[in-house]
Amino acid sequence: MAVESQGRHPLVLGLLLCVLGPVLCHAG
Repeated sequence: MAVESQGRHPLVLGLLLCVLGPVLCHAG
């Protein structure tokens, strides 16, 4: 379970950064 959680968090954080990054840049 620890391996799955560690493997999923980076992917989720990466997706959020890719999505929120451009949005914040355009919004700002």
